[in-house]
Amino acid sequence: MFQKLFLLFQFFLFSLNLNMISPLMNEISKDYEFFDLNSFFYIGGLSYLLVYIPMAITSILFAFSKFTPSLHLLIGLTSISNFTVFFGDSIWIFYLGHITIGSCIGFAIPILYQTAKQVDTNSKSIFVVIYANILIGVGLLFGQNVSAVVLDLKFHWSFPFLITGLFFLINLMISNFSKIFVSYPQELKSLSQNLNLFHLFKSKERFKKSFLLLSQYLPGSIPWGALTVFIYPYMQELKIYSNVQITILILFLSLGMILGSILAGVIKNKDSFKPEIFILWTIVFTFCLSILLVSGFVFLIGKLDFIYLLITSFAMGIVLSFPGTMIKGLLYLDHNQEEIKSIFALENFLESLGKGLGPFVMSLLLISIDSYQIAFVFSTLFWIICIVPILIRMRMIKRLE
Repeated sequence: MFQKLFLLFQFFLFSLNLNMISPLMNEISKDYEFFDLNSFFYIGGLSYLLVYIPMAITSILFAFSKFTPSLHLLIGLTSISNFTVFFGDSIWIFYLGHITIGSCIGFAIPILYQTAKQVDTNSKSIFVVIYANILIGVGLLFGQNVSAVVLDLKFHWSFPFLITGLFFLINLMISNFSKIFVSYPQELKSLSQNLNLFHLFKSKERFKKSFLLLSQYLPGSIPWGALTVFIYPYMQELKIYSNVQITILILFLSLGMILGSILAGVIKNKDSFKPEIFILWTIVFTFCLSILLVSGFVFLIGKLDFIYLLITSFAMGIVLSFPGTMIKGLLYLDHNQEEIKSIFALENFLESLGKGLGPFVMSLLLISIDSYQIAFVFSTLFWIICIVPILIRMRMIKRLE
């Protein structure tokens, strides 16, 4: 049980770096002498792209390869990269640190999912996916909150990287000295010598079913990347809310996502009376509702009383968590223990591309439109693309019936 909890904790740990820059964007821009709209591109857009693109590349290489790096090595390299950003005084060191961090996370996430599948005793439950999603969300929130607190305490913007580097170092020391770390299963290493993405999709029917679920991750992650990165500087620019209020608002969004993930998991686990077609319709409905909620939310900021804004943020978090949780749950249940490595490596590849492109696309929209609100609305339209493969999968199911 303790090993299982420690394994799930790794999802939290590896997500710490994925949203730390957002509250610090203005400070980093000043330090590296990027001003006005240039800061959106070089810090908001390019920095996230340099985390998520290497993350995507290592994930897709891992899906097709027989090579499995040690989780201890990945934790150690991530720790060193965070220290490098802290001690470095050049934008190139800053970028290089993010490239290395992204590369390590790209390997770590699919390894953790496959290890979790091996540890999980209930093959028909998706609660491992739910717990992993929750811990990734908490890690994103915690990393952002550390940055916000450091900013409020008037420390240098690089201190969150020092703190995160120490977290990784302590984690590495505990896992080495106590020998409680759940390493990548030896039996799965031998199986993966003969099983990769090419073998997995020999069946045309299986390829179609999996591809239709996976294909929504690239467009679906673009609005996520735009929202999670730029909501903080947008609210800072309004100068209506303090950093503490912004952090509380994002906290309520995350709490809503946690509750939404649990609710989505409960619905998905009731397969006896909730057929897949119902799950797919739920995904389509929540994608449409997400577009309306996010578009409305960005226009309500600064107009609603703060307490009502918190309630809206919480409700939005519940809805936003449904599609991703349910799609990951379907992928998790559709594939066995040996196949999870390739499936979640491909999922992480597409999701990383989307989340990396999200801030990049948002920064280009801001430069072109010079309006946060309109740029956010345009970014949410990528969710419409996600509905198409889900509808095609629904049609396939009806034909088989």
